[in-house]
Amino acid sequence: MPPILERTLRDDLKWAVSVLVGATAGCLLIGTDDPSLLVGFCVGCVVVIVVLQVLRRVLLSVLRDREDQRATPDGRSPANDPPDGSGEQASRPR
Repeated sequence: MPPILERTLRDDLKWAVSVLVGATAGCLLIGTDDPSLLVGFCVGCVVVIVVLQVLRRVLLSVLRDREDQRATPDGRSPANDPPDGSGEQASRPR
């Protein structure tokens, strides 16, 4: 599976299906008649998917904002560049 921030909803759903299949197989092997274990696994999977989706959106937006505010590689802010677009700062006459 890809790293957490690179996962998609589809990856999360694949994970949830595998967890639920494992929980179902465990219930069948144990022979329990109580469905609360499966319901607990379903609720847990939904909560994890929702939390991961919110976390990804928040972290990615924060990372994008930081990248937008970062200065140019030479340490100058692009706002200080002259309007002619040459990239050279205008020297003031002394």
